[in-house]
Amino acid sequence: MTKMPGILVVDDEAAIRESLKDWLMEDGYSVTLAVDGKDAIALVETFSYDVILLDLKMPGMDGLEAMRRIREISPDSEVLMMTAYASVDTAVQAMKEGAFDYLVKPFDPEEVELQIKKIVAHREMRLENIMLRKRLEEQYQYDEIIGKSQAMQEIFDLIDRVAASDSTVLITGRAAPVKS
Repeated sequence: MTKMPGILVVDDEAAIRESLKDWLMEDGYSVTLAVDGKDAIALVETFSYDVILLDLKMPGMDGLEAMRRIREISPDSEVLMMTAYASVDTAVQAMKEGAFDYLVKPFDPEEVELQIKKIVAHREMRLENIMLRKRLEEQYQYDEIIGKSQAMQEIFDLIDRVAASDSTVLITGRAAPVKS
């Protein structure tokens, strides 16, 4: 990735927000802070973030509800849930609902940095996969086949219908008689 990821830190505790901001900015990341879920949603509606560090327990809207709304607005943003109230149930629920991972407070800067590096690597791999699929689609299109006859148009329609299937299809035909 050529640019450092943009990170949104969402926590109702100022000390945690500021500590994370200092650690992440020291590593060269662009960091924005939000005090609660509502604030985070407003920011995500305006700006794009690669990574969102989101506290689970906050007054008003909890982290799971905020994550659901954020994922609707920005499905490509990866969410790292943070909480001091760790349980297997909340971790499983957060992961099922789309969190990339789950951090238990207190955490050290290396743990946070490792998770962000995992997210960046995951995003790069996903983007590369999308790019390679697009290149394959471009390489194996039939748009270079020339044919305006009704028979060729029917073949193009057939190709469009069966292209999404995993089946092997053989199209046969016979040459039209040549007019002298």
